Amino acid sequence: MYLEKTGDKENDEYLQRQTVFFKAYCKAKELDPQQVLGELKYFIQPTIKAKAFGTVMEHPNLPGRYLLYATDEKCIGGAFIVENEKILRFEIPSGIVPKKQFEEFTPLSKEEISSVLELYQKTTSLPKFQDGYVYMMEFSAEPNYVLQVRRFKKKEVVENFSCDWKDEPEVIHSELCLGLTPKEGISLPFCNVGLYQPFLHIKKKGLGNREFLAFNRSHPEGFAYAQGNLLPYVKTFAHNAYAGLGGGFAHIFNHGGLANMAEVPLMLFDVKHPVWDLTEGKKKPQLRIFSNGRDGHIKLE
Repeated sequence: MYLEKTGDKENDEYLQRQTVFFKAYCKAKELDPQQVLGELKYFIQPTIKAKAFGTVMEHPNLPGRYLLYATDEKCIGGAFIVENEKILRFEIPSGIVPKKQFEEFTPLSKEEISSVLELYQKTTSLPKFQDGYVYMMEFSAEPNYVLQVRRFKKKEVVENFSCDWKDEPEVIHSELCLGLTPKEGISLPFCNVGLYQPFLHIKKKGLGNREFLAFNRSHPEGFAYAQGNLLPYVKTFAHNAYAGLGGGFAHIFNHGGLANMAEVPLMLFDVKHPVWDLTEGKKKPQLRIFSNGRDGHIKLE
């Protein structure tokens, strides 16, 4: 019961390509493709005409801080960091937007953002969602509707602590992180080669070791990788992926990276200098990575 041909050449070519990905996904997840398709259900819903659509979630490590992503006809995707009803940052896939250009690029007004957050807070305060996780909520704005709610990440909140080595030379920094490390940070090998879904493409430079990134669950060690385009579902195809480094939140969200944000334990966005600069010329680079959920730091060991 694989995806059957429709008789339309363009659709059938698309389905053929997607079937390859679907089979690879099922293999990586140890699923039976026939059973998955056999349990596939469709729920027909009325179309909602709204000003904007998006996703919102509370930060798993910083209670009261919210990450919101929305898009409308004029904006291909805008991401907001909101805390205490104040917008701390607004960015689009091409970068952070200056405050004076907020009205020009934003898909939502400040009042509409507050209204969406109020809907999110009411929804996630229901008994169903009191299980130690933060949830992502897909929504429409103007009118405001809850479209879907799913688990995002486990809540991990600790007292704010700082990194003892953050001021050392050549340390690179991040001001937006998801996930926590111990105060001393964690040590991870860095995959300074290309990751490509659904196959892990290993170039000649760098690690060059397919076993290190094999499609199985046998590797106890995690690894860090550079975030970029065309990297959805990293955790499906590289089960030992532990830290994604670099890239803007809006940019990665716009390119399908929400599943990575939910499943990869550590995400450090917007590092101030490319991680490649630290690892250039290193055959098997090892990084030390720190995150307290608010600030992140990376150095070469």
